Order: sequence, then C-alpha cells, then structure tokens
Amino acid sequence: MDQTVIKRFLIPHTAFVNAQTQIEQCFDSSADKGEAEGLAIVGETGTGKTSLLRSFKSEHEPFRGANGMTVPVLYANVPPGPTVKSLAGVMLAALSADDPERGTENEKSWRLRELMKECQTRLVMMDEFQHFIDRGTQRVIHHVADWLKVLIDDTCSTLIVAGLPYCTGVIDCNEQLARRFLAPIQLPRFDWVDLGQRKQFTAILKAFHLEIAKGYEIPNLFSSDMAFRFYCATGGLIGYMAKILRQSL
Repeated sequence: MDQTVIKRFLIPHTAFVNAQTQIEQCFDSSADKGEAEGLAIVGETGTGKTSLLRSFKSEHEPFRGANGMTVPVLYANVPPGPTVKSLAGVMLAALSADDPERGTENEKSWRLRELMKECQTRLVMMDEFQHFIDRGTQRVIHHVADWLKVLIDDTCSTLIVAGLPYCTGVIDCNEQLARRFLAPIQLPRFDWVDLGQRKQFTAILKAFHLEIAKGYEIPNLFSSDMAFRFYCATGGLIGYMAKILRQSL
C-alpha cells in the first residue's frame, strides 16, 4: 500500500459537508450570470480548506462540447506577494493557456478575461488568499485585489476564496467586494471537550484505520486511548492526522 492513499482518501465531516453545500449553492446561482455571490472559507492550516476546494473542482472538471472547451471551475493558488502579472499568469496556466507567462499586465488581463468568457468559467476558486496581505507590512495589496474584483465583474463569475482566518481583511477593506460576500465559513479544528466533535474525530480515525487495515495489520487506531493520543498529537487538525499516518505507512 502506497502512503499516498492517505492523501487521496477524503473523509467528509459536518463542517466540510456544510461548506461543500454552500459552494454548490454559489455555483448553481452563478448560472444566471447575474451579480454572483462570493464566499470565503477560513481556517487554520490543516483544517481541510485545500481538500475542500480540490474535491469540489474534481466534480466539475473541464469538458469539450460542441462550442469548444468548457472550464466551469478555475482553481488557482495565490502566489506569495502577488502582482497582477503573476496572478494572471497562474490563472492562465490553470486554464491551460499557451505560454501563460507571456505578455504585459494589460495583455495578460485581456487574455485571461477573454479565455474565461470563451471557456464559460462560472466559478473562480482562489486558495492561499491570505497572500493578498503583505507579510512585511501587513497591508492589503490593494492594486491586485481591485484587479481581481474587476475581473470577476467583467466575467460575471462567482469568487470562492480560502485562507487563514485573517484573510477576510482583504475582503473587508474593499467595500464593493465585501457587499457581495456571504458570511465566511469556518473550518475549525476539532474540540475534544465537545462530545459531538470528539465522536467525529474518532470516526475519521476509524475510516483511516479501515482503509490502512486493507494492507497492514495494525492496532485499533480508533480506540478511546488511541484517539485521545492522536488528538493530543494533532491538536484536532485532520491535516496533521493525515501526515502522521502517511509517515507511519
């Protein structure tokens, strides 16, 4: 059994499923190409934000139809200290554009806008959204944030962003952007004191156990003692649980 099975194995829990539902609702509402809503997914590292976005994208993959290639969902990672050129390049690459690094800021922006319209892109998902805040000065990179807002307006797309909790500051400082966003969705770490969350944490361990047990003889990972040890080792973060299990494999 390869250790990547842990990375590929997705176990939805209540907060994860609720977030999936809201993203799907935003995606459905984007079909009319009106003023689409925005949604922020926030949480600490290891709470499953990236898994959530990638899982949704995998259900809405590009396809070729009578009118050419359709890319309903554009998924991109915001590079550290983004500029318009660097972010546009990443987004062009996500759309499989030829030579995505070619061109000036204006040329890239035009190409991206036209390609999104041509590919009928309805939803833009941006991971690592906290990179819109400069780490040195702690200031929002307004020029790029304003550019993104104009791009979303011009293409009538819905914007889903994910990042660390403080990334909501990027949205809050732009009044036109903020009025389109729903209340942010929190992906919290599990709390052992909360009995319901403890049961979910243990159930996730059990699901991992059953998958690993297909290839290895292992102790009961989801017993009360082992579950508590996993909680202490991970602080209730599923991402850390997965790392421990990958190393074990």
